[in-house]
Amino acid sequence: MRSVIVVDPIKSSLVMTSEIVKECVSGVSIKIATNGHDCLNLVDSNNFDMMIIDFDLPDTDGVSLYNLLRNTYKGPIIIMAYPSDDNVVQDAIDKELFLYADSAQWLHKPISKKLLSQIIQKYLMQ
Repeated sequence: MRSVIVVDPIKSSLVMTSEIVKECVSGVSIKIATNGHDCLNLVDSNNFDMMIIDFDLPDTDGVSLYNLLRNTYKGPIIIMAYPSDDNVVQDAIDKELFLYADSAQWLHKPISKKLLSQIIQKYLMQ
């Protein structure tokens, strides 16, 4: 059985993202976290096949959390965020995470079912 963690402080985003994952992956186990601290605690006690994390968390940003996760987790980490006029997210990803193909394909919110499905197929269902 595949296992995915979704990290987002916004309940509606958690629900929507989780539902899309469930539609794409039969029998998937989904854990949720609303901040970076809870995410790190779940990662310590679980083995996930994929992570989907929001860029704007109450206690950290997506790039910082990504870098912490990379110390122990080697699977795909997908970042999602609302695009901004000043390109903060894109600039942070381009500067800090350009080496990682998974995070470079960050998802714009609101999440597109088609795009998330494609990413799941690429990184989770290989």
